[in-house]
Amino acid sequence: MIATEKNLKKVLEDIELQKKIVPGAWVVKHNGKILTLASGKGLWKQIGHAKAALINHFEHIYPYSQINEFGFKDAKALSHYLLEEKILVVEQL
Repeated sequence: MIATEKNLKKVLEDIELQKKIVPGAWVVKHNGKILTLASGKGLWKQIGHAKAALINHFEHIYPYSQINEFGFKDAKALSHYLLEEKILVVEQL
């Protein structure tokens, strides 16, 4: 695969993001890896903001009907389940 200017820019942005990680920031992790959600963010100043972003992420990527097919009332219930079962973890750096 040939590295395109767009791909290189993404790599450089990711490196910049890693430099900006501040102790005390809240992140969402899966299997120990920090996730970047649909908003494009991966760090939040408060735990409530990280949890709200997770709900917004599910609302953005899954239609309401699909969330219902998964067996959940809404995106908030899906998010709550994933956090309760420790499939996803919101933690402070």
